[in-house]
Amino acid sequence: MIERFRTYLTSEKRYSPLTVRNYIGDLYDFVELMGFDSEEFNPANITHDDIREWIIALGEYRNSRGQTLSPASINRRMSSIKSFFGWLIRKGHISKDPTIGIHRLKTSTRLPSFISEEEIGIKQIDERAQRADVENSFIAVRNKLIISLLYGLGLRRAELIGINRDDFSSDKARLRVRGKGGKERIIPVVRYVIEQIDDYLSSLSSFFAQNICIKDKNALILSLKGERISASSVYNIVRQELARMGIKGKLSPHVLRHTFATHIMNHGGDMRAIQELMGHASLRSTQVYTHNTISALQSAYNRAHPRGAKTEGVKKNK
Repeated sequence: MIERFRTYLTSEKRYSPLTVRNYIGDLYDFVELMGFDSEEFNPANITHDDIREWIIALGEYRNSRGQTLSPASINRRMSSIKSFFGWLIRKGHISKDPTIGIHRLKTSTRLPSFISEEEIGIKQIDERAQRADVENSFIAVRNKLIISLLYGLGLRRAELIGINRDDFSSDKARLRVRGKGGKERIIPVVRYVIEQIDDYLSSLSSFFAQNICIKDKNALILSLKGERISASSVYNIVRQELARMGIKGKLSPHVLRHTFATHIMNHGGDMRAIQELMGHASLRSTQVYTHNTISALQSAYNRAHPRGAKTEGVKKNK
């Protein structure tokens, strides 16, 4: 039954391979933790109390390093189980949903990490590419494009990897992006990124003409083997490039996506427009960036306004 649910997630919901893997992994973990044999597992036998017992077990779980699962991690697993039983109900495989009445755990609001405008921008990305100490220019040009696509267009890592060359309009000013659940959106491409794409394609043709053939001729971002670049490679490239730019803190493709949205918001961008650019299904997902903006305004006030350091001044006068 779990494998049929996998087919549903892949074919009908059109979830990404990573999302499907997480859902199915959560289900098999559930079966194992509840002491069932995966081949003999019958969802119809699961009760409401079984689900509650499973959540308690998750809360008590510790890995080999003694770490517990966060409420957010438990909620993600709960979401997988709820989706599975909801699907079973719709298909008529079970008559009662044991997850009804099971509520998400409370989690603290965590603001998205982002990079300040002083640390990242066109100038910084250019300088980093010029200082790149690599044997061939293709790597430097490709890595520069990866950073610019994530920061300049606010793409998710999977969206970046999935870009095909024919996803661009003829003048490359618009890009068709396939987001979560296979939903497509059209986003504008700024002139600076268009120039980088042209440089990259020129470098790519030159590099592979002298080395090996391109195995995926439609993919935009390629590995050195001529294949569509992997998720782990993108993650490592981003961490490496940002670190070499002297940027501290959390470094990841998603941080660049958060940075894109935060910087637009800081410059007065319309929230609905940002929602469209980011591919958010709900405006609630976009509203979190207003908190970053307010935080930035508060910091600027504290630094620059005469009353910003009022408390410190009082202490000094005393």
